[in-house]
Amino acid sequence: MFAFITRRVLEMIPTIILLTLVVFILMQLVPGDPALMVGDPRMAKNPEVLKKLREHWGLDKPLPMQYLTFLGKLVQGRLGRSYALREPVTSVIKRRLPVTLRLASSAILFAAVIGISLGILSALYKGTLVDLFAMSGAVFGISMPNFWLGLMLIYLFGVVLGVLPTSGFGEGRISHLILPMITVGTAYTAIITRTTRSAVLDMLNKEYVRTARSKGLAERLVVSKHVIRNALIPIITILGLQFGFLLTYTFVTEIIFSYPGMGSLMINSIYRRDLPTLQGCILVAGMAFLVINLLIDILYAYLDPRIRYD
Repeated sequence: MFAFITRRVLEMIPTIILLTLVVFILMQLVPGDPALMVGDPRMAKNPEVLKKLREHWGLDKPLPMQYLTFLGKLVQGRLGRSYALREPVTSVIKRRLPVTLRLASSAILFAAVIGISLGILSALYKGTLVDLFAMSGAVFGISMPNFWLGLMLIYLFGVVLGVLPTSGFGEGRISHLILPMITVGTAYTAIITRTTRSAVLDMLNKEYVRTARSKGLAERLVVSKHVIRNALIPIITILGLQFGFLLTYTFVTEIIFSYPGMGSLMINSIYRRDLPTLQGCILVAGMAFLVINLLIDILYAYLDPRIRYD
């Protein structure tokens, strides 16, 4: 297992370098002069001031040199300085990332518990009312825009019933997390339900499951020991990928609920043309995908020991 993990970590290094290069090039393609973004747009009339700004921020150097400087700072854990907030990007992300991680983790846990349960029941009771209810709920959940769901939840629980807060982080109180969690997690619950149902149905038709039943093993043990464990690989894949998406895809929900996370930070950075902050957010999101994929590979190897010898 140690050799397997080491190999996977080494394989991540070229991907990380390519990721930094792509992000850096994309930021250079954004129209506009970065020096004007740092200062007042009226400075365009003063070439000397613009020249000094470019020298101060290293914008006068050739692009390859700027990229190497960017890599050097990145190795030291520095992502530059925010144009809009006038503070290090790492400090901004350190404040925002835990908020999004809290929302994403709770949403994916909500989706996993409900989705896997409904998916297993739907597969075991295929063709019954249970199956019809679960699949109808999945279609409804995946078809419903999350911004509409968020607004309806605000109106119902915040305006009509008045039992839950409708905006803000609330210093981490759970009451402020419930509505955003449901808004984000509903669509993913539908995806996980459908994936679980398909995976469990596929496992139920395998020969080793029929053999276990023919030996007289209790249905409960057949499902728990043979069906669910082997069906977990595609389910884990979906959970991991969706969690990665949630780190940046929560921007609509964060804006609706005034939630101070990474998603709203990225949107505000685009509006303000704050390129260092936007660049840092994209890099953090890309790194999150790589780490999540590594964890998925390790779980694969744990669930199916044959994988680590491939």
